[in-house]
Amino acid sequence: MEYNIAIKYMEENKKEVLSEAEAPIGIARHLWVIPEYDVHERSRNWYLSVGIMGIVLIALAVWYQNFLGAILVLLVAVIIVTRSYREPIQLRVAIYDNGIMIGEAFYPYGDLKSFWIIYEPPHVKTLYLDFQSQWRPRLPIPFGEMSPLDIRNTLLKYLEEDLSKESEPTSDALARYFRL
Repeated sequence: MEYNIAIKYMEENKKEVLSEAEAPIGIARHLWVIPEYDVHERSRNWYLSVGIMGIVLIALAVWYQNFLGAILVLLVAVIIVTRSYREPIQLRVAIYDNGIMIGEAFYPYGDLKSFWIIYEPPHVKTLYLDFQSQWRPRLPIPFGEMSPLDIRNTLLKYLEEDLSKESEPTSDALARYFRL
């Protein structure tokens, strides 16, 4: 479905060039649509076990008078519950000659340090972007139905590929495993 939305958009806007006021971007070399976040199927048992774990963590936080920790656990619970009741927004990803746009955010290549691709279908098909700034976390972008080789060949013209990263980051693997 995501792939069809991107193809339809590309066909309707083949010659679209954004004005310099919007951003000096140009014509998109690659264009696809991704969800704002992954949607995981969670059983009743998953919610029950996470709920019990949350109550235990809140009780421990209160026992040790760590009220900020208790509030943090409550906020995480609220985020998980609200995300499960709404559909993620579909974001357009576009690779241009001078940067990458995800939704409304534009990342010029000068702000990016490198990229790497982890492609282990069916679970992991992700492009990762690393920023020049140490303060910005890596940015994962799912490929959906796009060809990682085509995107890699385009990005190699503008960014360095980090070949030292051969597997999915542990935090991403844990989030996928625990369906977060």
